[in-house]
Amino acid sequence: MDACIEIDGNTYRMSDYEKKTSVDECSIANIIKIINAYLAVAETAEKIKAKSNYKYNKGLEKKGKGVGKGKYVYNQSETNRKNYNAGNYRFGFTKFGNVGYEVASAYNVALALKDSERLSQTIYYFEAFSIEFSIAWGYFGSNPLEINRYLKKRGFRYKKYTSFSKLSSAVKKKKSCKIIMSRWNKPATKGLHTFYVAKSTSGNFFGFNWRYDDKSIMKKSLKSFNDGSGFIVGYIVWKD
Repeated sequence: MDACIEIDGNTYRMSDYEKKTSVDECSIANIIKIINAYLAVAETAEKIKAKSNYKYNKGLEKKGKGVGKGKYVYNQSETNRKNYNAGNYRFGFTKFGNVGYEVASAYNVALALKDSERLSQTIYYFEAFSIEFSIAWGYFGSNPLEINRYLKKRGFRYKKYTSFSKLSSAVKKKKSCKIIMSRWNKPATKGLHTFYVAKSTSGNFFGFNWRYDDKSIMKKSLKSFNDGSGFIVGYIVWKD
């Protein structure tokens, strides 16, 4: 069966990228080729979709139906609060409100570093750089382990941690800092969640889009935000 997808009148087929034998003749090598071909189709489709999404999302902002300039994303699913309607945006082939965790965290940290951009632009970066899981056409959101690609493209400095204890130790040494953190939900079958956390000079921590609310949520420790089924990755981000 030849997998294909139609976007803006153009049809993209797996066979255009990789010739394959019939299923009953497939070796492991051929299966790998088929998977790679599928990924090639998916990534091509996502990049084309990114352009139409960017146009649509910019239109939302011009009409005042998106996230206002300089406004944080506290709740990615909001659709009816002026200047905070992240849920209206498109991402991949789905809605930002369903899968925009990683993008929201990156957008929020850029804003906190006083080097902000419109949310439409951050979404476009994640789509164009293939940071989102293209194999799922955007429905799985983005890969938190690859957020550093966005940070690097934007010229931000960062330290990446795949151990929560090491992240926590590094944060304790800082009077204040900006953190992107990702962990599995509880239960893990519900997927993962990524969010922005700010450590203030008072020693308190403020989570943005951690628990869908209309403001940041204050906690006394970073550990309080690691409340799922397991830590995935964390970034301490700064700008020279």
